[in-house]
Amino acid sequence: MRYLILLLAFFFFLVTCKKEHPVNEKSYPLHIKYSRLKTPGTKLIVSDSQTGEVLDYIDLPLDTQIYIGAFNVVESAIVDTIDLHIISPAYDLISISIPTNIETYSSVPVGSFVDFSPFENFTKAYKTYLYISGIDNFDTLTAGHIRPGKVVYDPNEKSIFTEVFLGPSYGCILRVIANNESDFRYFYLPDSLTGDTVHLKWDDFKQETSLRSIILPPGLKSNVYRVDAVSPDFTKAISVGVNNSGSSFTPSFNLPPILPDDWLLYVKMNIQGRNCAHIYAQNEPITIHFPELKLETLSASEQQITVLTSGDVDWITLIGEGDFYWEINGSTDAFKKIAIPDLSPFLDPALKQSSIEWNQYLLKNLDLHNAEEIRAGIPYQGPGFFPLARSGYHDIWSFR
Repeated sequence: MRYLILLLAFFFFLVTCKKEHPVNEKSYPLHIKYSRLKTPGTKLIVSDSQTGEVLDYIDLPLDTQIYIGAFNVVESAIVDTIDLHIISPAYDLISISIPTNIETYSSVPVGSFVDFSPFENFTKAYKTYLYISGIDNFDTLTAGHIRPGKVVYDPNEKSIFTEVFLGPSYGCILRVIANNESDFRYFYLPDSLTGDTVHLKWDDFKQETSLRSIILPPGLKSNVYRVDAVSPDFTKAISVGVNNSGSSFTPSFNLPPILPDDWLLYVKMNIQGRNCAHIYAQNEPITIHFPELKLETLSASEQQITVLTSGDVDWITLIGEGDFYWEINGSTDAFKKIAIPDLSPFLDPALKQSSIEWNQYLLKNLDLHNAEEIRAGIPYQGPGFFPLARSGYHDIWSFR
């Protein structure tokens, strides 16, 4: 009898309890590239661009740089644009401690490809060993835009030993000040010498007789610039020169007569927080100009960020620092309202999201590409050398 009562009670419990039905879900596609170094525990968080509500999260694999998959939401949800956040936990790299960082792309149309870490691909450089004899005294040696290694002057042998770097299809102009001369002499090192040991004499070096000036906007001077010569099809290049001296002056460079007339000039320049990269014809004046890119207002709370700009701004990067590093990327339209999600469930409990102060920004303009293409990494891709310069690149970086 007792067992019968128990069975009846159990049956009554089953029929009176509310049965929980599984929530119906629908899936949306995801396709991203994440080429920066990531750590175990790295996650991709998906949030609603309009509300900041976290919709789903994915553990990203570390053995690939591409993720193709999907995220799920309840069937009743209507999602047009999403914010994507990659959270990389802190880690130690040799003697360097890398803090937790978040990289966000805002207002991504559902199904769009996102390249989280775009960068230009340059040819790999290899050591070429170089001996220069006939050096009575030595002042300076440069080798294109890559700093030479182990520049050793032997006053007894009257020689210089150094390591310079050449790559396939990428040569450089070697420049030396020595023997009580005040100006540089140069020697062209073709890419065919990559990996070789090269012996030169001081008499092999030629005087620089084809100096070209770079024309800057009125009132501005530059202390950082780089010049390369590049073939018309952008498959071969020669590093002409670089300046990182820290002193401001009117920039100039020597254009060796070895260059074919149809080769072009790549010029990259930094002027007081502004960067640009352009391609010029050899016979064209190298005139630097900057479009108007200006941050007008920036307001930030723990729930929302609003950034308004003026001028021809295509892309905004906003950087926040506190217990961790957070970078948000998006178009000017996206930044009219960034809904900040609560990502604390995916962070170490010691890291407070409220500690973030939005203290740096980067505004970008590209002559030939729009925000959708920038988000997909298109202007950074080849084929060939210097795709950003071929796109006509400008930016301005500043602290608030």
